[in-house]
Amino acid sequence: MGQPKRFPLAFLPTPLEYVKKLSEHFGGPNIFIKRDDLTGLAFGGNKTRKLEYIISDMKKRGIDTVVTTAGIQSNWARQTAAAARKADMKAVLILRTAQFPVPTSYDGNLLLDYLLDADVRVINAPLNSEMLTESADDDLFQVAEEYRKKGFNPEVINITDIPLKIGKFGIPISGGDGPVSTIGYVKAAEEIIKQMTQFQKEIDYVVITTGLGGSYSGVLLGLKANGKKTKVIGIDCGAFTKSDAINAIIKSGNGAAKILNLQCTLTPKDVDIHTEYNCGGYGKTSKPLIDIIKQVAKIEGILLDPVYTGKGMFGLISLINAGYFKKSDNVVFIHTGGLPSLFPYRDILTDSSKPVIL
Repeated sequence: MGQPKRFPLAFLPTPLEYVKKLSEHFGGPNIFIKRDDLTGLAFGGNKTRKLEYIISDMKKRGIDTVVTTAGIQSNWARQTAAAARKADMKAVLILRTAQFPVPTSYDGNLLLDYLLDADVRVINAPLNSEMLTESADDDLFQVAEEYRKKGFNPEVINITDIPLKIGKFGIPISGGDGPVSTIGYVKAAEEIIKQMTQFQKEIDYVVITTGLGGSYSGVLLGLKANGKKTKVIGIDCGAFTKSDAINAIIKSGNGAAKILNLQCTLTPKDVDIHTEYNCGGYGKTSKPLIDIIKQVAKIEGILLDPVYTGKGMFGLISLINAGYFKKSDNVVFIHTGGLPSLFPYRDILTDSSKPVIL
């Protein structure tokens, strides 16, 4: 296996925690949580693992400015800004508000973007499969060209599975869920295998929240490359279509396999994405979802956000209640972070109740 260089950003390996009380509450299966909320960079999360390889590749090519896009409360944007600070680079964030109210104050991830000194631009555009069209990158290229004219050497990263190529104005463009970033979760799969061996347990299932599935792709590839028959279940967050996610998972996974010289490939038959737990779309919630977030916090003291990890856990617990797993199965849930997104949902999470003042 080849070893592309990483730019160290994360505290690795992250813990793998057996959540005994939650497992017993449902009478099985055995639930383990891979705590990638504890990767350490600016509140942590799964994007840190991806950015280690993206930033390393950009530094090698002399890039000093990253221009990227995401939702207004994006974990990707926040961690990209933090990674850029670590690497002495500039981060420009094109944030999309169409699925959310236009913010009137700094809150959640948006506050952290500000503290990290990112250049934040807000546009009225959706975060969905429309972002996968080439025309969706026009705003990014315009801003990148603005920086190029100032003497910077920018690169555009959009939220797709594309490998590095040259785009408009001769500016390079790559995908945040492309082959290079997927390598981070191939390594995460290797961590999980080693940690489950220490528990003297086999991994029957892995459950992870998915958007375009870059993290899912890496985990699936890493397990398959190591001879594991583990089923990887993706719980859709509602941003992209299922077909777009599956296509991205195959493309980025097989691209990463080529980079790493792995003698295996991913096919659509390997991929299992569930869309029935996304609450109707990206950023949307439901009472059952909120109840699960509160239940896990109450039982295990573990926090989940309503946009990603909460939906992943909602899917996992719904599958448990439907009898999907055997009582003896070992299930690893990957906590991908996203905790700053809790704060903009405060009214929904608290039913607008007020603190008791003594």
